[in-house]
Amino acid sequence: MSFYNFTNLFIWRKPIHLRVREIGGCVCLSSQWRAGRLFAYYPLGESPDLRAILKTIRDTTDAKVTLGPLDERMAGEVKALFPDAELRERRGLCDYVYRYEDLTELKGDKYHGKKNHYNRFIASYDWEYIEIGKDNRDLLKQAAETFRPEGDGELADEYRTVEELIAHFDAFSLHAAVLKANGAIAAYSIGEVIDGDTALIHIEKGDRTVSGAYAAINRLFLQNSFRGCAYVNREEDMGLEGLRKAKLSYHPCRLDPVYEVDLDSLPL
Repeated sequence: MSFYNFTNLFIWRKPIHLRVREIGGCVCLSSQWRAGRLFAYYPLGESPDLRAILKTIRDTTDAKVTLGPLDERMAGEVKALFPDAELRERRGLCDYVYRYEDLTELKGDKYHGKKNHYNRFIASYDWEYIEIGKDNRDLLKQAAETFRPEGDGELADEYRTVEELIAHFDAFSLHAAVLKANGAIAAYSIGEVIDGDTALIHIEKGDRTVSGAYAAINRLFLQNSFRGCAYVNREEDMGLEGLRKAKLSYHPCRLDPVYEVDLDSLPL
């Protein structure tokens, strides 16, 4: 699950007010985004005494706490300990996972439209694909600034995470690329390899007025930076209709479900 990826936890630590403490020999994380609900993550450690840890969290926290996000394994362990637990599935937080070969080869009728968009971009523009390294980091900063949102809403929080990725680029095993069309920045993307065979895409932004820019950065980034991967995790859609439609249009091989449960509902 991408929520427990260290890079994600680090870059989102400020917007979600991430807190870390040790309980019962386990690392216990909590977060609260924009004055929303307080979330306690599943305890990280070997053989956690789940009941005791959750009781400590509940009894030492003034606000109501939701346990989550939980993947299927975590949810199963909660259900085994608390059979009557009312777990809720969070559709908007499910990770979209794709087969690498599907997104790079774009074979078959279901990818016909995507391949047309890609080919249109290749044919219509004088384009340049640029991998980011130590010597051209300023180009990545320029690309991020190109797509910087106005205001101070959720997209502004996301932009701050991109700043973190760039500022700490060398501390993580990140890959990044910028795509230009007719000399102007058309798209960029940042990601990393996780679990040995999965490309995790942290950010992808493109100019919607440049036909095929998204299709091109998607395919070229994977082909150039993630050879050898079997899967691509493009993270969640946050419940946004447009983003959900876009992610579904690439035909994921699976959606990794995410669950949550209120601590007050558990017999601790």
